[in-house]
Amino acid sequence: MQATSGSSCQKIGAASGALITLLYFLSGVVGLAYQVLWARMLSLQFGVSIFGVVITAAAFMIGLGMGALQGHRWARTQSAPLRVFGLIEIGVAVYALSLPFLLKGVDGLVFSLGSVTLESWYGIYSVATLMMVALPAWAMGVGFPMVLRSLEGTNVSLARIYGINTLGGALGALLPLWLLPTLGWAVAIWGVALVGMFIGGVAWSMSCVRRLPSIEKRVCRKFVAPLATVFAYGGVGAAALMLEIGWTRLFGMLLLRTEYVMAVILAVFLVGVGGGSLIARHLRAPAWFNVLPVMAGAFALISLWALPPLAHWAESAEFDSLYTAMLGQGFAIALLTLPVTLLLGAWLPLLNRRLGHEHAEGALLYGINSVGAALGAVIAGFVLLPNLGTSGTIVFAALVLYVCGMAWAARKVWAGLPLLLLLAWPVATLPEARSLLPSTLVDSRDLMVHEDALGLTHVVERADGQRLLLADLQRMDASSEPLAVKSQQNQVRLPLML
Repeated sequence: MQATSGSSCQKIGAASGALITLLYFLSGVVGLAYQVLWARMLSLQFGVSIFGVVITAAAFMIGLGMGALQGHRWARTQSAPLRVFGLIEIGVAVYALSLPFLLKGVDGLVFSLGSVTLESWYGIYSVATLMMVALPAWAMGVGFPMVLRSLEGTNVSLARIYGINTLGGALGALLPLWLLPTLGWAVAIWGVALVGMFIGGVAWSMSCVRRLPSIEKRVCRKFVAPLATVFAYGGVGAAALMLEIGWTRLFGMLLLRTEYVMAVILAVFLVGVGGGSLIARHLRAPAWFNVLPVMAGAFALISLWALPPLAHWAESAEFDSLYTAMLGQGFAIALLTLPVTLLLGAWLPLLNRRLGHEHAEGALLYGINSVGAALGAVIAGFVLLPNLGTSGTIVFAALVLYVCGMAWAARKVWAGLPLLLLLAWPVATLPEARSLLPSTLVDSRDLMVHEDALGLTHVVERADGQRLLLADLQRMDASSEPLAVKSQQNQVRLPLML
């Protein structure tokens, strides 16, 4: 649907457009803070693993995507879209405050089941996460087309509002790193929820004095996305989440030895997407669609080529505190991932402009991309990581980005495929443990490597014949070294003593 002119729709005004943009920035902060806090809550119940990251990310993205697709239909007939957005923000805040009580019910259910198989445990985790995360994410997804609808008649572009909201999300991903140790989980949830209620209240107040004509009163044409665009842009979303899952596994092993690294990676990812969207406002040449697939695929592969020097730096670097470590290692992550995420962020506004549409119709593309992202997270966690490994997952995602991006590129750009394959071949498998821990395992060789949705397991042998069992390169769970054997015997005795 094309943006209506000032003669066919009431202009909200520059001041109102700026205020709506500010509100949606804060909404991004609140939304991602919720996600990280909910993930923290679920990790206390079910433990921390890449499996948890996959399920939480998939639930959040499927909720956002389905909500945006549904909201796209509703927004077209709303004369007070800000009122709906305000109700959503207040409703999600109330839901967040009630979630601890819902979790107690899950605790009781899990306790009543007694001993369950690992597969059943995965099933319980997945259902609980979908119930607790997908529902509020769906509501947030509905809010996006409502905000876009409310901005019709203003000079606030899709690129700007999407970029600002995403940058707010990056801040929201980092906010719990301060809130959790300072205030604790319960107070942190209350603080974030109060901000959400404030956003909802302001949006409601604005809706009382600003109304738009409904779709029946406007002359417009219905927008139907081409089928090729639906599959291709859904594939871009899938590849983006494959990269995020792969990078989370990769950098979680090499860098910060804490679950906080997940929030840092998410924040860096969102900074790139938001920045790319803002930059896209100034990219007018259609030739950018020839550049995007090649550059996105190539930069994703370069992140794997940088593993050995990154591992050497991470093992030798020293930091004064957790926060300086997160800052330094976050900067390292940004160097490797920002080129790709900037391109990912630019795709939505460029594609929306190419199709000749603005504002509310961008929600349809956003929803398609988010649903694809949810599917990509599941495929990465349960298909690619166990069968291709972490490096293979990132290589696969890079090639998917390239192939899907070719839907809008000239045929001559297919000439870049052999170059990408040459770049991918040497890094399709993860380097040996001695390359990833160059100081600790400099004289070792890999005997066995196993990878699945839970983690990466190495058995390595040192030059003196002693063998070590590594889990995610972060801890030695077992060793044939005499002192290590004695320590393991004591660990076995501890439960008997208790």
